[in-house]
Amino acid sequence: MAFQLPLENIASHPETRAAIAAARDAVGAASRVPTVIRRPDFYSAHAAKQAAQASCKLDPGGSVASVLEVFGMVDEAAARRLRTQPLAVLARMDVVLGGNGTPVSRPDAVLAVPAVIRAGGDGFFATAATHALIASAKPFGPRSGHIARAAARVVALHTGADPHNIAHTESFLSRHPDSYRQMLAGACDEAGMRAVVVGYLDAMASGALAAQRLAQAG
Repeated sequence: MAFQLPLENIASHPETRAAIAAARDAVGAASRVPTVIRRPDFYSAHAAKQAAQASCKLDPGGSVASVLEVFGMVDEAAARRLRTQPLAVLARMDVVLGGNGTPVSRPDAVLAVPAVIRAGGDGFFATAATHALIASAKPFGPRSGHIARAAARVVALHTGADPHNIAHTESFLSRHPDSYRQMLAGACDEAGMRAVVVGYLDAMASGALAAQRLAQAG
């Protein structure tokens, strides 16, 4: 059976729309900080390192170096491949993390990624929905969390939701690990999946605010 995610219902829900607006405003403000405009690569690299470290806190036990490598794969080339060859991109991440590149369950969820990226006509929704899909379906077993969070950053870059990839989304999630895990555990119906999408967008907004403050201080 194909993986079913009620994309239109989730995307059009008032809670989702409000969370998208807040995330867009926060990322936009951070992206306009003069130091970010002058040194986008610096802040992007810093955010990627912070994201990898935070991801390790959320899912400990793996190789930190491997997780850093996976988050270092976030670039435009990966974004283009994710849309047309999602299994190839996600499989490469899985291999770096010690897997064999083959989904251990729910391969249909991996094949649904292109539709998720195109859904809703909004980059922020596509980013959060990609994370929700992979993190909830767990197609790559215990490595799925790292892959979901890294893939979401790829989508954010590709869609322009976070054009400099500077939001410290994962850092916010790692400060609330119990809430994050409970949110993922509840993703068994439309309301649960919407909660994961909204929760990720809220983290993205908070993470963008953190990036803005960092850039203003620098």
